[in-house]
Amino acid sequence: MSRRNENRPGYKKTEVGWIPGEWECRRLRDLCIGLGQYGACVPAIPYLRDAPRYIRITDITDDGELLEENKVSIPPESAGKYLLTFGDFLFARTGATVGKTYLHDKDSGWYAFAGYLIRFIPDEKLLLRLFLKAYTHTDKYYYWVKTTLHAGAQPNINASEYGSLLLPLPPLREQKEIAEILFTWDEAIEQTRKLIDAKKHCKKALMQQL
Repeated sequence: MSRRNENRPGYKKTEVGWIPGEWECRRLRDLCIGLGQYGACVPAIPYLRDAPRYIRITDITDDGELLEENKVSIPPESAGKYLLTFGDFLFARTGATVGKTYLHDKDSGWYAFAGYLIRFIPDEKLLLRLFLKAYTHTDKYYYWVKTTLHAGAQPNINASEYGSLLLPLPPLREQKEIAEILFTWDEAIEQTRKLIDAKKHCKKALMQQL
């Protein structure tokens, strides 16, 4: 948390900084069901409606959204243990986008994840998936990625290292409130962006008619 909370009444110093006294400091692996799982190392096939969509690092935006362009699939017989369920959380483990994350919030469809991604399953009795998503878009998280990754031709962070990520953990009620506030703000920003894009599109169309 920010330095303005240093020595503030009701706050305590932890490995992640000064946090409210009732919060905890816990590692990701202790807040998830099972350990981090690497994705499938199977070549993609052209996208098919009757085969699982194959999610790769390049399909995920910096904002953690899933692109709809250039979709590919994975052979159904190879998908097996790599199929995603609602609430699964993916971390990019290698390349220029290491640290990028994606929360699988699709309650329909067929999806599997590729080898450069790592799956964690938040235990919702301890860690709300939306709070985890919010945290992985903070400066604190980006700093952790920067100081943890192994530099080289292919920067990387492995499953064990992701599992060791320390989180400032509020009680569940506060996790929910924080996540709702942040994502309400994000939705407002996204709607504003769409309005601006629509305005630009209309302006361009009008100019072409002149």
